[in-house]
Amino acid sequence: MTTNLRGRATEADVRFGKMVKAVLDLLGMEQKYLAALVGLSTAGLNGKIKGRSPWSLGEMDQVARALGVPRQLLERDPDAVIAELSDQFANYRSA
Repeated sequence: MTTNLRGRATEADVRFGKMVKAVLDLLGMEQKYLAALVGLSTAGLNGKIKGRSPWSLGEMDQVARALGVPRQLLERDPDAVIAELSDQFANYRSA
């Protein structure tokens, strides 16, 4: 993601964070577990998810791999993706 000159999260960072939160909710995964998988503190991940700090491209790639979804999916509009993911993750939850 690109950040503005002050290093603050952009609209794209905020959108990515919303998608990460949505996927975490669909998977029933806690932020602390994802944070451990990608080498961030829980507080650091939470700040990124809430749009308080920007994502690096490396972090985005790590998060996408840990969640098992393409990074490009996480960069899309959350409302447009929720229905698509609901069906995909329904099988994961029941397993």
